Amino acid sequence: MKHLILGYPRAKNKWSCLERALKKNGHDVDVVTENFDNIVGPYDRIYTVSESLLPLHAKLEKSWGLNSISEKAADILSDKSKDLFNELFGDK
Repeated sequence: MKHLILGYPRAKNKWSCLERALKKNGHDVDVVTENFDNIVGPYDRIYTVSESLLPLHAKLEKSWGLNSISEKAADILSDKSKDLFNELFGDK
């Protein structure tokens, strides 16, 4: 299985543990921490260790036919200023 991990260099402690665990279990892993516009896939699974990269995660999944996160969910989860309940369910 081919995995992609999205993160930033400052979060190396988070993505390096995930990378190591996947590799120890025989998986192919690529980590991208910069030049996010140059990602070439497809991948079987994507992991994101920073909420601000969730919109990119959703965009890549959509282009590769994966579906674990929607673009709307990624947008909501990456923007702390939004009211999550009202975004999902409207005013009640």
